[in-house]
Amino acid sequence: MIAGSIKKYFPGYIFLSLTLAAAIAVVRFWPDQETGESRAPIVAQKAQSQRLQFWEAYRQATKHRVAGNAQAAIADYQKALALRNNHEDALYYLGNMYVDQGYFTRAESVWVRLAGINPYSPRVHAQLGKLYLIPDALFVPDEADRE
Repeated sequence: MIAGSIKKYFPGYIFLSLTLAAAIAVVRFWPDQETGESRAPIVAQKAQSQRLQFWEAYRQATKHRVAGNAQAAIADYQKALALRNNHEDALYYLGNMYVDQGYFTRAESVWVRLAGINPYSPRVHAQLGKLYLIPDALFVPDEADRE
């Protein structure tokens, strides 16, 4: 029974799939009304520009971190993460900068997010463990043990 209905509707599925693929291609490569040029290069240029902006912000943040300017590093790591929100190193170092400034709950939030992205990252679990042992911050020894 199922095989019969697959054979019956198979040409329709093929037609629908091809129509959808053609529609996507037309929308993506349809010339811009003002310039007459394809939109595909614009999309590629925007992605390339975002990549370059991310790496510039990340490099600046690293430069500030190494120089000991935590506030500027925080601002630049936040800029970088606005462009690529799951970059592990940016999240890790942003958490470190938050701890340096005494923003313990912010650090925890960032590192918990990072642990969600990469639950096998030993460095994020080590940092969370240390964070949970800071007496004047988030002193939670049981959580530290789990980390």
